[in-house]
Amino acid sequence: AFVQVSMNDMSTLHRVVKHVGARVSGETGFASGVSSLAIVTALAEGGTHVAIDPFQGAYNYDGLRAVRSYIASAPERRLSFQHLNETASMAVAYLHTQRICFDAFFIDDGHKFDDALVELFHAHKNLAIGGALMLHDNWMPSIRKLEGFIESNMANLHKVPNPLGHSCCISIYTLFIGHYL
Repeated sequence: AFVQVSMNDMSTLHRVVKHVGARVSGETGFASGVSSLAIVTALAEGGTHVAIDPFQGAYNYDGLRAVRSYIASAPERRLSFQHLNETASMAVAYLHTQRICFDAFFIDDGHKFDDALVELFHAHKNLAIGGALMLHDNWMPSIRKLEGFIESNMANLHKVPNPLGHSCCISIYTLFIGHYL
């Protein structure tokens, strides 16, 4: 059995993606596809989800089958899905060069600070104004350090409370441009 996002996490992902009206979403750390299903089911009609993970073989390609099956079962929603079989830091850098604008992005990869920082850098650059950036496993020291970096260095990312009231395990930020009065 592999570690998954919890039901609370899935509910949070779904609620946040739905709330921002996301048409384009992305995530690092696709694994078995549970988080992708929570995100894809909340996307606006015609939405696209990009999942990054080079280790689908370790999960028997279950995630790819699950997400593709859901999309095929709901053709009226006109959803699309792209899987990038690459390490997260390389793939988010590539997406940055493609100027893809994400309404929601979920970081849940290897949880090492240096890799998560690279993912954050590129995801932040591609995040739409008002978009949601979500960090998973906020109890881990590396993710807490990443949150400290955000608070000290990224004034346009504002932490918002979990809409379902959960303190673990997803931290949510929104991109704000401008100044507070």
